[in-house]
Amino acid sequence: FACEQPPPALPPQPWIDRPADQWPTIALTSHIRLGPMDFRDKAGAFLIDTGTDTLAAAPKHLFLVFKNSDIPAIHFAGLPHRWVMYPPGNRADSLVTDRLLNEDPQEKIIKQYVVNRDWLIFSVAAKVPSDIQPLKPRFGQLEKGQQVYLIGWTENGGQPVFTGTIYESYEYKFLVDFADQDVAPFGGAPVVDTGGYLVGIHTGKIGEVSWVSSSTSRLRAW
Repeated sequence: FACEQPPPALPPQPWIDRPADQWPTIALTSHIRLGPMDFRDKAGAFLIDTGTDTLAAAPKHLFLVFKNSDIPAIHFAGLPHRWVMYPPGNRADSLVTDRLLNEDPQEKIIKQYVVNRDWLIFSVAAKVPSDIQPLKPRFGQLEKGQQVYLIGWTENGGQPVFTGTIYESYEYKFLVDFADQDVAPFGGAPVVDTGGYLVGIHTGKIGEVSWVSSSTSRLRAW
């Protein structure tokens, strides 16, 4: 009988072995106009390279902020809206999102559900600025003890990188121990593995561990 071979290891991304301060621009933030609401520099965002297209990602828990009588679900409800992403401190490299691919008028905005499926996935309306690096996703459950990086941002365009260790791992989410590093402000930040592949989106912090509530396994539906 032929033994089933494990899938070949993915080649590391060309930028991952550089010092972190020499990584390309990855972390973005958003300017969101939704009906009468206007939010600037709101949460994290980033781009995803699917192999055939470039998509944009942001945290679904933003809908906890948007929620009102007009917006009871993960849906823009016909309201005029414009969602622009850009590197913090550099709006010249902005890109406009197009359609929210996973909007669902039946998905009510309930915190315990939203934060466990914390992806908003957008198509992009125009060409992506060449200075922004989309991330290639890696699928599959991570291993406890595995090292990962959270890519944050600062208002003046800095891109701090935080190293953590997988504390608990499940099919659709995982927890990361970042020790005494404060990653709580970076909701929506991408989390990558040591090869530079996207493995999850950061939601928040529970005690001493970071709650990366949604791994890339959630992306398979889109």
